[in-house]
Amino acid sequence: PKSSFVVYSTAGKFEVVPPSAKAILGEYVEDGTNHGRRVYRRLKSAEQKGLPEVLMFFWDARDGKDLSGWWFGDKVGGGKVLARSLASGNMPPQKGWRCPVDGPPQKHILCVPKVRAKEEEVEDEEMTPNTGKRGRGIASAVAVDAPHSKRRNTQEQTFILSSTLGEEAPEATRRLVGEYSQSGNNHGKRTFQKPGADGNPIWLYYWDFRDGRENSGWWLGETVGGDKVYGRAEQHGNVPAAKGWKIPFDGGVKSDVTLVLKGHDEEVEMPEEERLEKATQMVRGAEAEAEKAIETAQSVLATQGDVFEEGVRAAFDLLQAQVNVLQKAKGSLLRHSTAAKKQHASEEVEAELGLLEERVQAALGSAIQEMEKAKEKLDKVEMEMSEVRDAKAIEEKLATLLEAVAQAELATDEATTDAAAAKARGLIKVAQHAVKAALETARHFAPEASTLATKEYTSLRDRCAAAEERLAMWEGSGMAVEADAMDLGTEGPHDGDAEDGDDTANGKAIDIPFLPEAELMKRLSIKVVDAEVKAKEALEMSQAAFNDESDDKEVEKSMRALQENLISIRRAQKVVTDGAAEVEKRSMSTSSVDAVAALAARLEVVKARLGQELVKGKRMSKQPRRKEFQSQAEDGIPGALLAVTEAEAAVESVAAEAGDMEWRRTQLETGVEFASQYGAEIRKVLTDTEAAADAAQATVTAARALVDEQLRAAQQLPEAEKEASLAEVTALRQRMVDAQRRLNPFKRMRTEFDQQMHAKQELEDISRKMEEVESEGERVVATLAAPSLSEDEIAGAEESVKQMKVNLSNVMRQLAQRDKNLGGSLRDRSVSIQGRGNELSSLLLELKARATKERQRLGSRVILQKAERAVAQVESLPGRIKAVEALWADGTEVVPEAKAKPALEAADELAVEVDEAVQSAKDSLLERLVELKRLPKGEVSLEAAATLQQMQARVDKVGLRGSQLKVDTSARRARLSIPEVIQAVIAAEGKAKQAMEAAPALAEDNLESISSEKLKKACEDGAAVAKKALPTFAEARKALEARQREPKARSSPSLSTELSRLAARLGAAESQVQGLLTASQNAIGNKTTLKEQAKRVAALQEAVAEAELLTLPLGDERPSDEAGDAMAEKVEAVQQQLAAWCASAEPFRKDPHGGMRAAMCRLLEKGAQLQTQLDAAKVSARGQLEPGLCRIFVRRGREQLKRMDAAMAKAEQAEGPFLKGEEVLEPALSAKTIKACEEAAGAAQKIFDESLGFFSSKCSQVSAFSGDDCSKSIEELQQLAKRAGASMQKLKQFRADTEGRKSKAVKVKA
Repeated sequence: PKSSFVVYSTAGKFEVVPPSAKAILGEYVEDGTNHGRRVYRRLKSAEQKGLPEVLMFFWDARDGKDLSGWWFGDKVGGGKVLARSLASGNMPPQKGWRCPVDGPPQKHILCVPKVRAKEEEVEDEEMTPNTGKRGRGIASAVAVDAPHSKRRNTQEQTFILSSTLGEEAPEATRRLVGEYSQSGNNHGKRTFQKPGADGNPIWLYYWDFRDGRENSGWWLGETVGGDKVYGRAEQHGNVPAAKGWKIPFDGGVKSDVTLVLKGHDEEVEMPEEERLEKATQMVRGAEAEAEKAIETAQSVLATQGDVFEEGVRAAFDLLQAQVNVLQKAKGSLLRHSTAAKKQHASEEVEAELGLLEERVQAALGSAIQEMEKAKEKLDKVEMEMSEVRDAKAIEEKLATLLEAVAQAELATDEATTDAAAAKARGLIKVAQHAVKAALETARHFAPEASTLATKEYTSLRDRCAAAEERLAMWEGSGMAVEADAMDLGTEGPHDGDAEDGDDTANGKAIDIPFLPEAELMKRLSIKVVDAEVKAKEALEMSQAAFNDESDDKEVEKSMRALQENLISIRRAQKVVTDGAAEVEKRSMSTSSVDAVAALAARLEVVKARLGQELVKGKRMSKQPRRKEFQSQAEDGIPGALLAVTEAEAAVESVAAEAGDMEWRRTQLETGVEFASQYGAEIRKVLTDTEAAADAAQATVTAARALVDEQLRAAQQLPEAEKEASLAEVTALRQRMVDAQRRLNPFKRMRTEFDQQMHAKQELEDISRKMEEVESEGERVVATLAAPSLSEDEIAGAEESVKQMKVNLSNVMRQLAQRDKNLGGSLRDRSVSIQGRGNELSSLLLELKARATKERQRLGSRVILQKAERAVAQVESLPGRIKAVEALWADGTEVVPEAKAKPALEAADELAVEVDEAVQSAKDSLLERLVELKRLPKGEVSLEAAATLQQMQARVDKVGLRGSQLKVDTSARRARLSIPEVIQAVIAAEGKAKQAMEAAPALAEDNLESISSEKLKKACEDGAAVAKKALPTFAEARKALEARQREPKARSSPSLSTELSRLAARLGAAESQVQGLLTASQNAIGNKTTLKEQAKRVAALQEAVAEAELLTLPLGDERPSDEAGDAMAEKVEAVQQQLAAWCASAEPFRKDPHGGMRAAMCRLLEKGAQLQTQLDAAKVSARGQLEPGLCRIFVRRGREQLKRMDAAMAKAEQAEGPFLKGEEVLEPALSAKTIKACEEAAGAAQKIFDESLGFFSSKCSQVSAFSGDDCSKSIEELQQLAKRAGASMQKLKQFRADTEGRKSKAVKVKA
């Protein structure tokens, strides 16, 4: 077959491809030679029908080295050139094509072989770069690595270990032979195993260098890394070694052992047509699925507005799956190619497989590119969704944490007893644990949400730490006294009994960090001495009071004094401890350190004495008071009951005066909502209610004191009386608890009102701040809506958006903090503000995106302005080209040399200038493209890239115009040397024109209407003028051929091309005149010929009508075989007549007589219509026609065989003298017999050719027939064809025998 090439582009959608490169794309088929290389002509596709002819040809160095190489153009050696390559190999190079010819090589344009001629030898190394294998260079050149190329292939592999010795191999080898399937990993490589004969698996695994090089490599063993091993290969590839196995591991290398990957389906031997069909179907399916996946993904990714994460993820997964499919298809094609080479497939199949690999690679590149876009979009959407989810989680968690911290702070502030302090510490610990967990969770939030959460949670953590510090200071101050010192059966000192005037109660009255050393030591000493003096007085009082004669009041007073002094000692200890820390921190003198230690020891001694005295007082006061407690328990219950009843009555009075709580809350909300109208009045009512509640609280407190006193008295009673008394007191205590619970809301109502009013003011402030942000947002929206924003405007908008985001964040955080304590209309107002904030947050995201987009627009606008200036300079050059070509603008071919030379020199200079300007513009556009790529990817950058592509096309257009100027200038310079030839050709063309104008009747469609006289006159005129014109052509041809024989014409491509062009023009003009002369000679006879042809067409019409009538369906009636044969015979005869007439009439389409040509074209159209009618008739009667034709063909085939047999019999009869046992005859008889044999063989050959032609055509015709009625006849016809072929072989042998006898006769004669 003729060789062919395919030129295609691997450029992506947004990559620039010059127009000259696009103009050469397509398939090229061998069409002649030039300069010792093949010429290839482009086969036009349906889309390329209107495009000019494109040739690919080679030009050697005869016109200089700068013009040698492979070229694309519309003519060989001249005309319009589109691309070139500097390569000079026997075949067109794969890459390195310059499009346009003076531009840089286009890396995306590839020229690859499709079909190679059998005699063609590939020697161009560019066809197979770096591979050494034909047909693989393309894939290597354009290979695109898939993303995540480091990801391991998850497809499981199986290796086969075998020995060429088979059963003769040693036992140690035979036990290892078999299939090893993938099963896990070890030291970064896969492991494999196979079942062993004893049921234990044998492992194939890799061991790295951790135990030394002598233990590294691939191993065969009982377990992975075990001591029992069977073989080893000292290699370190990712897959097990194929050769080099030592069995046993410390023995020599076994050359007979091989470990190979288990084969694929592609490696199975199959016919090359089947292999190519499988590969093609696989590629088509993969391409179709990939295109569908890309279209689906693009539709999802191109969606404007909110995009769901699930949709983007589905698009990414779809593309990723298609990438995997394409990669598998690529691997399958590679295996197909390897197997095809091993099977020595034809070059055509190898070339087709190479093209399929390129198609898969192109589809893979597109899918990967789209997948990367989807991944980028998915990351963005996931981040946005994470921000939303995390923000919602923060909002929900923050409410819980705020409540926990607030409870801990409240408990800390209200802690006045050990139990309350313990409860507060527990709440602090719970809150701290919750905040710590929330902070840990916030580390995994999206960036913005994590920042916000960390800030909020850290603030709560600091509040917990502050509460813990306050609680620790309170406990250290002694306000909560240990049980061992305070468990005296009486309440601890009341708050009012503490030394409120002590300026060091909180341990901070001494400003320790700022005191000089001497002053600090002085104040610490004073503090300790003061505490010791007061403690001494309390101890002296207790020693006097704690005796048997002291009354209870004196004991109680002493106990209270001891307790107060114990608290003072603890406070002093706290101050001294702080002082010691400051001494150590400031590295004071050793004397100061010792003095502080001594002060601490003194306080510890005093504290111990006070504790001992308190325990002593407890023992003394416990026994004497038991009887008193019993009396109080018996006599005090009625009084406590009366107090409780009075307290309940006071609470009920407050409730009755204040009204229903729901109504009160409604009033409270009304006062908050309409503070200007009802605020003062409601505040007064709430103040009165709170005063009444305080009065009731005093009654409740007094009653609770009595109940508590009765509780303490009951606890001191004997066990027999204690239970009943405690039950009564507990009931009273529960009633007090209920009364207190009912009273509490009324005590807090004015406080709640003040809080709600404060919250309203804060909400109004928040709303005002929100309005400021909204106003600023409207201003930014208006700014970004303006066209053609400047850098300052965009920067200002971005800065405003950033500040708005900060302000909105502060407002929303303030709103979240306030939102927890709101209710009613304030809650609704807070929700409304929250909604405005959410809308503003969305607006800020939109404004940020719009500002980014405007910045991109600004950047791209600046880039495009620079590019436009460069392109505008280039586009001014075509006007100058037009001016320099003005001498030839009107079609003038011969210009005086005096005028032409300056113009040609100017054209040369302008061509150089155009080249430089075009190259400069291209460099500028390339720089602009690099600048554009630095901008963020998006719609703006894509639009700018498309605009740069258009600018590139405009520059290329000017470049092509400059290249054409070079070509035209070269041609015009060549014309200067042959003016006489040009003039002669022009004169000949003028004669041809005059001749055609002299006999217009011969060109018109008038043969059926023109009279014989007029036609005869036109013929005479046309012949006369044509004969007169012929000498002119002879003179012109003589001048032309003389020039062509000159050495200069052979050495100058431009002159040779121009002379060839003139020769073509001269030949065309001469053909017109010769055609006119022929038409003049035949026109009269054409009238008669046309009538005959019309009669034949009419007869054919009748025959076709008759055939149509015969083939009309007869309903359900089935015709006989004889009737079917008759119908088939008739239809076949009509078909042959029609085909014969069409073949004989076809040459009239090119008849030089215009009237005859037009009339015959109409008749041929009728013939085509008749063929259509006949084909329809055949289809309608196919069920009867095909069996009939089969039977007819069989009968004719038998007749053909009879003719062949008869001809062969005559040949054998002529051979008779040689068959009598005498191979050497008398010369005369031998010559006569040989002549008879040759004549018989010639006659038989003619019959055989006709018969074989009959069988070939009829077998081909019946191959399309179907149905059981045809199968038997078709089979018989095929058998007849085989017999005909066998007869042909006999004839060939007969001719060979005759030639042998003829040669022998010649030798005998000699």
